[in-house]
Formats: sequence, structure tokens, C-alpha cells
Amino acid sequence: MSRRRGFLLVSVLLITLILLTLGLTFLGKKAIQYRRAGLYEQAAIARSLAESGLEDALAKLRRDLEFPPLSKDQEAFSYSETVKVGSDRIGSYQVTLDGARRFPPYQIWIITSQGESGGDATSPLAKRALRIEFDVSLQMRDDDSVVNPYYFKVINFEDLGGL
Repeated sequence: MSRRRGFLLVSVLLITLILLTLGLTFLGKKAIQYRRAGLYEQAAIARSLAESGLEDALAKLRRDLEFPPLSKDQEAFSYSETVKVGSDRIGSYQVTLDGARRFPPYQIWIITSQGESGGDATSPLAKRALRIEFDVSLQMRDDDSVVNPYYFKVINFEDLGGL
């Protein structure tokens, strides 16, 4: 009889150990899922910030004929802005306007925007870069007598991905 009690005690301990292991594995997987969800959220914020940078640059180009302030031999202009909600830093974006091809025959601006999400500027949680080509040619490039239907419009969009 005492031999059976010992067997029963070992069986209960073994089953408890198996259930404990399964429970800890389940909790570990949930922790990883929560961490991934947080990183996905930060990646989405970084992309939104990069899009905001592009929209900001396009609005400035359309509104101000003297933007960006480049000299004849200067090819690029960069600026950055920090985005806050109240006093909390959400992230920032850095915009680079490449004007190396702003003169004929190309007459386009290449605008690159990099969004960075996170409260700490020195160690962002996620980064995303986007690039567009913006047409500034009044006439079609192959026929000067035809008005360019793409004038002051985005003609190419490229997602450079996360960095």
C-alpha cells in the first residue's frame, strides 16, 4: 500500500511539472507577441513620420518659390523637425531635398525623408525612409510645345524600408 502512495505522489509531481512547463512556455510566447506588437507600432509611427516629412517638403515647395534656399552650385538641402504631442516626444523626421537634377533636361527634385520614432533622440526605436521624385518641368521633355501634365506632381515613390 505504501508503495502505491509513493507512486501517486511522484505522478502528481510529474504532472504538475509538465503543466508548469507548458504554462511558462505559453507566457513566454505571449511576452514575445506583446514585444513584437510594440515594435510594429513603433515601425508604423516611423513610417508616418517619414510620410509627414515628405508632405512637409512638398507643401513648402508648392507654397514658396524660393524654397529650398540653394545657391547655383549647391545640390542638396536638409532639415529636420521633432514631433511632439504636448510635451511628449513622438519622434522626428529628417528631409533631404536633392536638387542635382533640378535643371534641364531632367527638372526633378529627389526628396528623401527618414522618420524615427521614440522618445529618445539618441536611440530611436524604429526608422523608416521614403524617397520621391517631384517633377518641376513646365513642358514635356521630348516636346517643348506640350504642357507637362505631371508638373508639380510626384512622379515616382520608393519605400527604402526600415533602417
